[in-house]
Amino acid sequence: MKKKPGCARVSEIATHWNVYDSTAREIIATAGLVPVDAEGWKKYFWEDIWRLEGDLFVPQNAWRAFKEPLLKTPSLPERDPIGRSPRTMQRYIEQGKIPCIRLAPDIIRVRECIFDVVIHRI
Repeated sequence: MKKKPGCARVSEIATHWNVYDSTAREIIATAGLVPVDAEGWKKYFWEDIWRLEGDLFVPQNAWRAFKEPLLKTPSLPERDPIGRSPRTMQRYIEQGKIPCIRLAPDIIRVRECIFDVVIHRI
């Protein structure tokens, strides 16, 4: 039997996305995600969350990293080993040099494990 990554409550998803719970609910509703269970706290499959983020398949060995909180773009310069400016980071995102996740038109996030790899290559 294939192992599944499980599911998460809205509050866990909000923490993962680095947004308020109400914002997470709006994003989930807009995407049309269906909760796992109608009873009690609404939970959603991680596979559906990652699909919404643009990842169709996440290997089991990456589940832990993919459940980590996403980074807001203003926090990227402090993680840059050579100290590039916030504007440079924004330009890299716009150019596709730093892969990003667009949860909404004005909500852009970056996966930490991806950023930590690509920042050394640009």
